[in-house]
Amino acid sequence: MNLKDLIATVMSNHEHLTGSEWMILNTLYSGKKNFGEIVDETGYSKTVVSTAIRKLENKSNIKKGKKEADKRIKIYKITEKGKKAHDKVKEDIIKDLSDDLTEIKKKLNKMTEK
Repeated sequence: MNLKDLIATVMSNHEHLTGSEWMILNTLYSGKKNFGEIVDETGYSKTVVSTAIRKLENKSNIKKGKKEADKRIKIYKITEKGKKAHDKVKEDIIKDLSDDLTEIKKKLNKMTEK
């Protein structure tokens, strides 16, 4: 299972964020980014990123600003609310991975007992 699939699985339990929205929050967690950087770092299409950005702005999870050097370029920044939403999902992803690893360990132990 790749990261996007894992996130999609975990996100099915989160009504407030989609997988693409969380990936954008994750990308912005390290700092401000412009639209192109978000597309490149997430691997999502421009359409998916555009839709997710609009939803995240409406939920106050990110803020849009302008680049100081070139006011035509929009930059996006995660808000405190966005960080909290991101962190909650990250905890759930880690828990799911931990549960999966525990289950794998049990199965491996059972296989070696035979």
